[in-house]
Amino acid sequence: MTSMDMAGFSVSVLKLPEAKNERKLMLLRLDSSTNAPGWPRGGGARSQTGSWGKVIPLESEQERSFERPAHLNATGRKMEAVLHAIAASLKDSENTLTHWDMKVGDGDCGLTFRRGAEATLYDLSGYPLNSVSNTLEAMGNTVARSMGGTSGALYRIFLLSLCSSVRQTETKKNGIPAVSPLVTVSNSFSTAVDKLCTSGGAGEGDRTMLDALIPAAKSLQISAERNESLVTALEKAVKAAENGAEQTKNMDARAGRSNYVPEAVLRTTPDPGAKAVAIWMRAALEAYKNTP
Repeated sequence: MTSMDMAGFSVSVLKLPEAKNERKLMLLRLDSSTNAPGWPRGGGARSQTGSWGKVIPLESEQERSFERPAHLNATGRKMEAVLHAIAASLKDSENTLTHWDMKVGDGDCGLTFRRGAEATLYDLSGYPLNSVSNTLEAMGNTVARSMGGTSGALYRIFLLSLCSSVRQTETKKNGIPAVSPLVTVSNSFSTAVDKLCTSGGAGEGDRTMLDALIPAAKSLQISAERNESLVTALEKAVKAAENGAEQTKNMDARAGRSNYVPEAVLRTTPDPGAKAVAIWMRAALEAYKNTP
């Protein structure tokens, strides 16, 4: 995914001064030589050596390799069903997400999620599904390879944060989990959402994916405090995400490309990133409930 995949183009316009002398001076300065290598008359290392000079490769990040368990336990069966449902729902929603994003973004939202979904479906057969934390780590690697743009980076941060939190709570004492499943889900989800807020610089009300994730996280926390069942808590969290995504129509964009879109368009179009969250959360819930 690069800017070449975006459905549109960009034009920059510079208004020249009215005074002839000032206009001529500005044009001369724009055409002057410079050390900026990306400028049409650029100089610097590229013009002097005919290349970018010596390239120093970055130290590559080593991914851990995983294997599918020979036999799936109950956790593994649910993980497989949930991830398959998430990927299928996002793949099927490509046109809808693209339609929204062509109005309020770059038009590449559907394509980005479709690529991530297809890669997940392909890699799913090799995920260590009996381990939630290891599966989240493996999926984070899939997202890093297949999804581009801001969404890809943010989802990798989200998945790896979930992985770290879940891994800490997977430690058992005397065969009994340290905390209840709902508390694990609530704490891990909230930590991952907080990580997104600090990493991306956006927050609730900024008309982003966080406007679906934050209400879901708050709902899970309330359910955990009330000691509700996991399924009940998940149902409420999904509804909160769906409501939050729909409410983005009433929000002023303060982050991302939507910040430049006319208000009349924003009021009739939800944020595609927030709607994507609502879509995959609904798919995950239904798969979780219907998988023994």
